[in-house]
Parts: sequence; structure tokens; C-alpha cells
Amino acid sequence: MVIDYAPSCSPVSDLTVSDISGTSAVISWTPGFFGTVDSYTLEYSEGGQDNWTTVNNITETTYLLGGLDHSTYYDVRVMPNCADLTTGDWVMETFHTNCLVGGDFTIGNGTDANNYLPSYGYYSYSYTQQLFLASEIGSPRSIESVTFDMANYAVNRTYKIYLMHTTATTGSDWIDATNAQLVFDAPQQLQAGLNTFNFSTPFEYNGTDNLLLIVLDMTGSWSNGNTWRTHTAPFTASRYIYQDGSAYSTSSIPSSGSGSSTSARNNVTFGAACDTTTTCAAPNLNITGITSDGATVNWVAGYLESAWEMEYRPLADTNWISMGTVTSMSEILTGLTANTAYKVRMRSDCGGGEYSAWVEVSFTTACGALTVTETTPWFEDFEGYTSSALVCWEAPVTYSNSDGSVFPLVYRNYGESAHSGGNTIEFKGNTNMLVFPEFTNDIHTLRMSFWATNYGSGTSAVVGVITDLADTSTFEVLGDAGTPGPRGSSAGG
Repeated sequence: MVIDYAPSCSPVSDLTVSDISGTSAVISWTPGFFGTVDSYTLEYSEGGQDNWTTVNNITETTYLLGGLDHSTYYDVRVMPNCADLTTGDWVMETFHTNCLVGGDFTIGNGTDANNYLPSYGYYSYSYTQQLFLASEIGSPRSIESVTFDMANYAVNRTYKIYLMHTTATTGSDWIDATNAQLVFDAPQQLQAGLNTFNFSTPFEYNGTDNLLLIVLDMTGSWSNGNTWRTHTAPFTASRYIYQDGSAYSTSSIPSSGSGSSTSARNNVTFGAACDTTTTCAAPNLNITGITSDGATVNWVAGYLESAWEMEYRPLADTNWISMGTVTSMSEILTGLTANTAYKVRMRSDCGGGEYSAWVEVSFTTACGALTVTETTPWFEDFEGYTSSALVCWEAPVTYSNSDGSVFPLVYRNYGESAHSGGNTIEFKGNTNMLVFPEFTNDIHTLRMSFWATNYGSGTSAVVGVITDLADTSTFEVLGDAGTPGPRGSSAGG
């Protein structure tokens, strides 16, 4: 037994390695639960070699680690430097870098269990299309297999799997798949966990177009359905349809508008060999310092290049804004619009007219302060919301329901309590607080009006200002909005 002094700050938790490329990876962690930390020290070494390289004075909880060797195991560890000049304990993780170019790639790590994708076992036949973007795949490669993650096994099914290049950017309707390549058509025993389907002929992905994955369920009978792990894509990614009468075929897609679309998409790993002939690799990007009007783009080299082409655009636009050739390893974007999604892309300039594939990252700027004028009053309408995601609003005081859900939430209307649209914000419990975005105006010159109703005992609402969301005692009441009328009335406030 050894009795020792505990450090004054606890080790980090949730040390995670993500966005792994051939020569880089993103290392992230969560601060420990006690003590004050001034900075962190990160060290990395080839797996099991103890030849550590040290990075000092890291003040964030994410670090973009570059300069690694491709196809190599690494150990990485992080240690907190406490405010009293002592140090906390190391926490270590192991990872393996990818091929320099090509190789396996995984899209999605969701935990939802879905019984529609890649097929629906409660019917004899089904047809699914899933779209993967070029920005998610990267460089050209020869795809030799696809792996799905099964959550729960019920029964074997018989599949045909197709892949196809496409310029489509959404799966909101069926994509013509008459030119799709059949890559799998063979019996296979299924199991809970990872299921790999090895292709009869590799699919040569061109690195430019989007990729359509098609699965035809040809079983011809129905049974209890299997469920498969899925994630949520940031766009309408999948479409599915099912029937008992006859099998589907890629030679004639279902009629437009038939079936159902969803943003759910299977977690997949596409298996591919390393490309040993190409050394011009794309950089690894990381976005930090996001504000309402700017962000910092950091990157590390894909291999040995020292120059890159960089472009960005609002996600809703199609025209890229060029930053030209950059060499600094970090660029600050300015003049952006608040609360707006953006996309950044870069490619390596390897000289002699050789460029890597483009690599893309997306981010959303922070909410900015609002300005109200006599001609442009500020208006917020919650009636079209379908979830609790109130953009740019904060709820520092909430009521927790028995099932773990947190209020205020946006609900479907209760019929007679609805205003003109489908949804209202519901407050539960004795005390709730909802804080809207900051204004640039002198608030003493402003007034606010809103529609409200109550259900059950009468409640009152007050309006005020709060200076610290973490300290509700800084809330200052400016006025009493009174008691809304009962549910079923057309009360306003």
C-alpha cells in the first residue's frame, strides 16, 4: 500500500481520437471534475515504443495532431497542469492512422436502431437508396466491400447491393438508378453486430461525384424485422419503399413521390485498398474560434505539401469564395453572417500541377446581437417549430419531466390552446425562464408583446433582463405581464 498526495486537479475524461487521416487526427477530451487547470500537456508515441513527443501549453480541450506516419499505431496521452503548478494524472488512448490515400472509410457512428434501412423485413421485398456526398468520401478509391452494423438480429434476408455515381445532392425523391453497378448478389449469414458484404467486382469511385448505395431485399417472404444502426445526416439522405407482391428492380425506379424519405442513414464502412501510387493527400481541417461574424480555420498537411487552395461559402449558396493559395496553416474568416451555416473546403497544391482531392468541413456561426428599428421590429414565431431546438434562445431555468425530458419545449398544439399555427412553447413547474437573444438597442426604449394562455391554475409572467445565464439571481424584473387567459380563450399579453 502506498499513501500519496492527490493532485489538486483531476485527470481529463472522455479522451477521444477522431477525424483520423493518414498523417493526422483530432484529439479531444473533457476537463476533470475538480480543480483549476491552467493548461494541458499532450504527448504521442508510436504504439508501445515510449518515444514520446511533447506538446505543451494547450489551453483548449481539442488539439489537431499532425506530422504522423500513415498506417501506423500511435499512443496519445493528455495530462492537466493544475493552477498550483502541480500536475494531474495522464490519460491515454491508442489509435491507428489511415492510408495516406485511399483505404477504408466509415461514415456515421449513430446508435439509433432502424428497421427500414438497409431493408425492411416485415415485407417480402423492399428497395432503399442512401446518398453519401463526395465531401464525406474524399479521394478516388476502389471500393471492395460495405459493412453495416446490425443492432438486433431476427432472420436472414437475401440482398442485392448496387453502387452508382450521381450528381444528386438529396434523397428527397427517387434517383434514376438504371446505370447502377451490381456489386453483391450472394447468400450471406447475418448476425448481430458488424456484417461485411464483399463485392464480386470492386466499384471504382471517382472522387468527384456523390455515391448512391442501393439495397434490394429479394427475400420473398416477411418475418420479424432486423434492426440496424443509423445516424442522422444533415440533409435528406435516404428513401425507402416496400411491398409483398413482387421484387423491385433498378431498371425501373418507383414512381415519383412514392415511398418515404428520411435523413436517417446507416452507419457504414466502405472497404477499400490503400492507394500506394499517390502521395498528394488532402489536409485535415479543424474549425475553432467561432463567433457571430468569423471563425478560424486550422489545418495540418496531408503529407509533405506546403501550399493549399482554400474556398468557403454559406451552406445555402452554390458559389465558392476563393481565399487563393494559403501557406500559413491557419486562416481567419471574417465578415460572416450570424447564425448561418458555412462550408470550407481545401485541397493540397503538391506542385507541378498536381492537386489532392478537396476536403470539406461545415460550421455554424454564433448568434449575434439584434437591432430593432421603427421600420424593422423584431419578430419570433414559434408556431412552425417541431422540436425543442430554439435557435439562439437560452433556458437557464427549466422543469424536468419524469421521463428525463426538459421544459420549456415546443409542442404540437392542444387544439383550443393553439394560436394561428401548430406549436406553442409550454412552460411547466413553478418557475421557468426563457431568454431571447441580445439586442444592441437601449432596452428602455423597447416594448414587447406576446400571445399566451394558461391551463390549470392561473400563472403570471414577468419580463426582465439577466446579465449572467449561470446566475439567475442576476435576473431583474422590468414589468409584470399579468396572468394569461385560460386555455381555450384567445388571450394575449
